[in-house]
Amino acid sequence: VYALLPEIEQLPDKRVGIMMPASVSAVISWLLVMFSGKEPVMVNWTGGTGNMHYSLQAVGVRQVITAKALTGKLEQQGVALDKVGVTWLYLEEIAARITAARKVIALMKSRLSWRVLQQAKIAENAAVLFTSGSEARPKAVPLTHANFLANARDVAQVLSLSSNDRLLGMLPVFHSFGLAGAVILPLCTGLRTVYWANPTEGLQLARMIRAYQATTLMITPTFLNGILRTGKPDQLHSLRLIFSGAEKCPDHIFSALKGHCPQTVLCEGYGVTECSPVLTVNAPDSPQPGTIGKILPSMEYVLLDPDNNEPVPSGKNGRLLVRGPNIFSGYLG
Repeated sequence: VYALLPEIEQLPDKRVGIMMPASVSAVISWLLVMFSGKEPVMVNWTGGTGNMHYSLQAVGVRQVITAKALTGKLEQQGVALDKVGVTWLYLEEIAARITAARKVIALMKSRLSWRVLQQAKIAENAAVLFTSGSEARPKAVPLTHANFLANARDVAQVLSLSSNDRLLGMLPVFHSFGLAGAVILPLCTGLRTVYWANPTEGLQLARMIRAYQATTLMITPTFLNGILRTGKPDQLHSLRLIFSGAEKCPDHIFSALKGHCPQTVLCEGYGVTECSPVLTVNAPDSPQPGTIGKILPSMEYVLLDPDNNEPVPSGKNGRLLVRGPNIFSGYLG
């Protein structure tokens, strides 16, 4: 961070984009933008060039940190990055500009004093993310440090995560589940984390689990299915806990997990980007398959009848309303 910070501090705009898959480089990029006093804007490249252009224009982003390893693959897939309308800042090129003297100075600073980082003027928003755009154009969701910290505290408490656990992170950091679960939560709790950039490569993920003896996954059912379909039971025996979210977990995945890893507990949860993102999660000591679990400790909720807005009796369906310290302040613009 010390070595790279001067490159980001000189950028003129309030917000800087980050377009990176799950990786150590993504974590460092997020820290870089944060300690430069700017707001990190997480760029979703899966929604197409038009949505990328619209989203970044809407929040005033003109520079985006990325890596040629990613942009090269996207261009091979036909993504017209030159039409997004931003300047791409390649980490490979930034790193190549760092002189040996600056590296030595950065190393000394990192060993002697973190005062520059402790005194940095941190922006209120820890990240700006975007909704999927499934209803209309993507909406910009600013989430503060307080939002993320409240959610991380609740999730760590319910899931009983410890520094003895090892997390395999693979969800993209433009997804609130990926950023909160695989970047912010590990940094705040000391949860050791290893990354694999492509969550669809089930066989490689299974190999990573065995190589690093991962105990924990935060994952979607689709990606978990890929691991269970291609991985062997002896590759997965270290898994203790799986937190599944972003979509409903089908019964066949629970069955497959029981066959492959009878020792592993799968806790399903539910969340939305605007809530940093987790709202509910099953507790590891009493998970109820087919449910989304209980509301997190620091939150309040009510279920209302969608027709008359009256609270529904116990056991009936209703529209879920929530409030708590993890909920955002409103869409940008």
